[in-house]
Amino acid sequence: MGQGSAVLVLAAGHSLLFDAGPRYSPEGDAGQCVILPLLRALGERPDAVVISHRDSDHAGGAEAVRSA
Repeated sequence: MGQGSAVLVLAAGHSLLFDAGPRYSPEGDAGQCVILPLLRALGERPDAVVISHRDSDHAGGAEAVRSA
């Protein structure tokens, strides 16, 4: 518990998001609260998103990122 993972890799004009962080509650997740604000601030749109596995601490924010 209390774990989570999300890594943004930037290289040579491309970006990769590896995992999308945890789901905090039915109303919020790391995708909405952390990842999307970061991507907007950096002006990034990932070329690819890779979710390592379906556990909520890695995939909890994936739907918010996908929807955006």
